[in-house]
Amino acid sequence: MRVATPALYKCIILRSRAQAEALAATLKTTPSLRSYITRLRLEGGLGKCMEDIIPGSLNIVDFVMTVEVWSPDNPVALAQALPFMKNLERVGLTALTTPGTKRSDMKFPKSQAVGHLLTTFVSCMENH
Repeated sequence: MRVATPALYKCIILRSRAQAEALAATLKTTPSLRSYITRLRLEGGLGKCMEDIIPGSLNIVDFVMTVEVWSPDNPVALAQALPFMKNLERVGLTALTTPGTKRSDMKFPKSQAVGHLLTTFVSCMENH
């Protein structure tokens, strides 16, 4: 392991399913890297691989996720993984918008999966 490895894994920002899959594969082959992850930002549902990222990453204290999860992203695995984050100190929900968009013009996906994700998120925060 190199000197800079802990710094590379301290703050993880995932913007695509491909990035999430690559991180999940890396964590499967080198589980010790999970201990370095303290900040996690997710922009999308990011698919089934969230089950491979969050549950073993026990040092996450900062967590931010976007509430904009559009098809084909599926947030079900993320909702199932959220309860494993037991050490959270700071959490946030964001809405990604294009510059110049008014709040009144923002549209959020209205799907059962997104509703389940937000309900699970709130439930996890109430249990902290």
